[in-house]
Amino acid sequence: MSEGEDDGDVDLDTLRQQTETGSRLEVDAANADTEDADAFRQALIAALAERQEAGTQRTVSFWDGELAGLLDALESDPERLRAVGVALQEALGRDPNPEAIDRSEVVQLAARLGFQEADPELVESWREAVGTAARQL
Repeated sequence: MSEGEDDGDVDLDTLRQQTETGSRLEVDAANADTEDADAFRQALIAALAERQEAGTQRTVSFWDGELAGLLDALESDPERLRAVGVALQEALGRDPNPEAIDRSEVVQLAARLGFQEADPELVESWREAVGTAARQL
């Protein structure tokens, strides 16, 4: 410690360094993001629980003639369908299971991989919500 410093000055300097990491706006934005994430997580848990408890439709469908044509062509070539399915399983970090591959599985895997690539945090929240919803049953 130099001549003019006392313990109070050192503690004040340390405190300043610890608190000079961001502005109030950054802190407020971080808090808002956390609140938004918590609200989304709660909505996700509620939606999952509702589908599990009420037995509401678990089928997902959408209109896309071009994708339907691709899936029809893949279905007519089982070897290629399995190869695409296994590649999707591997891309998701799963153990390859060619016997589990069918048209529906390929669509599920492709959707999951798309979500994972687009927003990994969303997928992590989803996985946590699935676990939470299952524990609440």
